[in-house]
Amino acid sequence: MERRKRDRYDIILDILETCVRGCKKTELIYRANLSFELAQKYLELLMNSGLLTFESTDRIYSLTKKGEETRKLLLEYRHVKKIYHDIRSRLNML
Repeated sequence: MERRKRDRYDIILDILETCVRGCKKTELIYRANLSFELAQKYLELLMNSGLLTFESTDRIYSLTKKGEETRKLLLEYRHVKKIYHDIRSRLNML
């Protein structure tokens, strides 16, 4: 199977999925397969967009209501993207 490079939406979804039950930055980096620098960039973006919150005493990142809604939309996006790629692969075989 061909390994595709993740796009921005795939990375955001991986982060939101990791933070569903709350997580610390180290766990996020490992589970979402990110470098420290990329994690910093996206965490800042997602917090500024109101998709994640940070609880400083426990150092936990969690989804906001808006983050949960965005996660659901991105799951739909990933599903449609997979269908698109499957159809494209089948067409290339013709």
